[in-house]
Amino acid sequence: EEEACRRIYATTDANKGALHDEAVNYNYTRFVVPDNIGGRYSVLTAVGLLPMAVAGVDVDKLLEGAAEVVSSAVEPAVSYAYMRNTLGVKGYDTEVFASFEPATLYFNEWLKQLFGESEGKNKQGIFPASVIYSTDLHSLGQFMQDGRRNLFETIIDFPTDEMNVKVVSAVRIAHTEGGIPVLNISVPTFDEKGFGELIYFFELACAVSAKLFGVNPFDQPGVEAYKAELKKLL
Repeated sequence: EEEACRRIYATTDANKGALHDEAVNYNYTRFVVPDNIGGRYSVLTAVGLLPMAVAGVDVDKLLEGAAEVVSSAVEPAVSYAYMRNTLGVKGYDTEVFASFEPATLYFNEWLKQLFGESEGKNKQGIFPASVIYSTDLHSLGQFMQDGRRNLFETIIDFPTDEMNVKVVSAVRIAHTEGGIPVLNISVPTFDEKGFGELIYFFELACAVSAKLFGVNPFDQPGVEAYKAELKKLL
């Protein structure tokens, strides 16, 4: 048991919780989630960094990328927030995050949580959706090209192979001509540093965007409401 305890690493709240109590009791190596950081903003804390490090991700490079946004890319993040807010006011109430790399599937899922949980309050916000091209060009491409014009597209563009570059260009041209506003976010490298930049870029942009809609980016009263109802039923 003593050897097992030396091999267990836990990420817990600072002072409470069942896992916190177990970790203290058995003297697990423990990492703390700051109390003032909500789950969707916690990727660059031990919540995200510990499992990524265990998976072999270079978290130093990830943090280097995030720091680069702080030093040189705050203005683009704020500009993106203002652009999507302007589109929302004009009636474009759905944002489709589009990536051309299958490996970014769960990054897209995080974007949906980040923006949906941060902005969707007081009947405000833009509904976040996501696609992985070119797979979803066959399942959703018709709607994107000719469907309702209540949506805009944010392409996350990684510099990978030449074929992908051509597909990205073709989609951007076709969808723009089809009446979809297309925002393009280019990432310089498809590695940890590039993802660190993306993570902080979107966290910052989301906080600014929610403020522009007049809502608190850091609470989730709607989620708490369903949890309260579930507790009653249980």
